[in-house]
Amino acid sequence: MKYFMLQSPKQSGAALIFSLGVLIILTLIGLSAMSSASLQGKMAANKRSADMAFQAAESALINSETWLMCQNNFVASTNNGANNIWSENILANLAAQTNSWWQTTATVFGLDVDNTDTQALVGVESEPHYVIEHIANGVNEFSGCLPDNLNMSESRTQNTCLYQITARGTGATNTTQSILQSHFTVNYPRLNCQESTL
Repeated sequence: MKYFMLQSPKQSGAALIFSLGVLIILTLIGLSAMSSASLQGKMAANKRSADMAFQAAESALINSETWLMCQNNFVASTNNGANNIWSENILANLAAQTNSWWQTTATVFGLDVDNTDTQALVGVESEPHYVIEHIANGVNEFSGCLPDNLNMSESRTQNTCLYQITARGTGATNTTQSILQSHFTVNYPRLNCQESTL
């Protein structure tokens, strides 16, 4: 009896090379997907932090306008902001000021009518602050405010004052900041005030 050995055809390893190539491609696709997901997560966190900074600055802006509206009489501006109101053209570019300047020089968010009872915002690195500047525009009467009635023969009951308010809020970190500015007019003396809550 004769035995025959069947020999398989000689293999060149093409299947192994093909399998390794597919594995490398799948690994690269997986790494790319992970990198993309990580980048999207960072972008979402940055967007959330920017939104928080904007909302914090907006809260400070509303708080400062409420504070102004609730002052029954005109509050004189000073060169050092001692009364929460700065004189015109005293401060430099507020957008370029550092975080420590805002913390030590500007007014903190949440000030009540009597300059007490500060409120706190949750989720921000530091409390929002604001600066109120009295815009005199060269008007000398009533410390830079205009009468509500320009007819000089009639008695004046109120004067309209113009203010520029700059508010700064931060997000999850102090590097994320939003600075808002508004111009606001108030008639003095105020007849009554209903303090709003934020």
